[in-house]
Amino acid sequence: MPIAGKRTRNSNIELMRIVAMLLIVAHHFSYHGGFSFDPATITFNMLWIQFIQLGGKVGVNVFVLISGYFLVAKRTSIITKAMKLWMQMLTYSLAISLAAVLLGFMVFNKDLLLEAIFPVSTHQWWFATSYFYLLLLSPLINYIIVLLKKNGHRVVLAIMLLVWCVLPSIGYVSPNVNVGAPYYSNLAWFITLYATGAYIRLWHDELKRNAAFYIIAAAGVYLLTFISAVVYDHLNTIQNEIEYYPTAFYEMNSLLVLIAAVLLFMGFKTLSINRSRLINTIASASFGVYLLHDHDLTRPFIWDMLFKNASFENSPYLVLYSIFAVLVVYIVCTLVELMRQGLLEKHYMPLIKKVSGWINGKIEALAVKRVI
Repeated sequence: MPIAGKRTRNSNIELMRIVAMLLIVAHHFSYHGGFSFDPATITFNMLWIQFIQLGGKVGVNVFVLISGYFLVAKRTSIITKAMKLWMQMLTYSLAISLAAVLLGFMVFNKDLLLEAIFPVSTHQWWFATSYFYLLLLSPLINYIIVLLKKNGHRVVLAIMLLVWCVLPSIGYVSPNVNVGAPYYSNLAWFITLYATGAYIRLWHDELKRNAAFYIIAAAGVYLLTFISAVVYDHLNTIQNEIEYYPTAFYEMNSLLVLIAAVLLFMGFKTLSINRSRLINTIASASFGVYLLHDHDLTRPFIWDMLFKNASFENSPYLVLYSIFAVLVVYIVCTLVELMRQGLLEKHYMPLIKKVSGWINGKIEALAVKRVI
């Protein structure tokens, strides 16, 4: 198994993080915007909202694929990365809760304080919680991958994809067929994505095609998935009751969404661009963008009170307004996150590294003792 040395941030991958987070913010604009289109009538605005809603699922899958691709070959302990992520979540959880109290949106009480102090276990963010646990499990996953080798890795990954992706996708074809996905969870799906990214890194990194081929193919699959929503919209209009869920194929574990994410990942991975400090800096704030704009307390403030998304439901300017809102949210959240990194993170990271080193030392000593 190839093991990488010190990781250098490739600007093509960092650019992909930016694109993925933009897709996620656009998804939140549509999904949390309070839109209530009449399903009996297909309008351009309804189709646009459905079109941008798909991007969030693709973006989430891309983020986890990136982690599997890089962390499977990571030489150092994951403890530092996990502690850094926890501190980032804690900072935003406390800051957002405090701001909500000061602005009069929330009343301070014990429950609010406990939720703010324990952002992971209280699921302040579903994605961040699942991703945090994935980080903790990644050394074990990597160890299992080493034991499985190429053929074993392929077989296990195929089984996970069959049970948690292919079969449920077949069930999305008809609302009356419940194929199910036994023991499926966000964490289980993240492990599947991690294993997929790891497989690409270890065994299929030699597959080379033009970056444009992958990106165009990803756009094609994205469009095909969107068309499935249009078809279901049409089927619902010719019936007296709403039978089809238009965005059924938009789920994270939908086969089409997975294929689009893998193709997009391969496209940007193959993309050849010079190292850009600007791209890398903006991308370093991407997770902070998510934490800041999609907390339970900031979400209604941004989409309902500030941008008033639903009021543009029938507006001819909805497309332009959605693009404007997504860019403003992304830029503002990026600036806030970069300030957090400069004002806070750079000061506590030495302590995190020190504590992480101490924990790693204890783990290594225990491992040596066990072997002896």
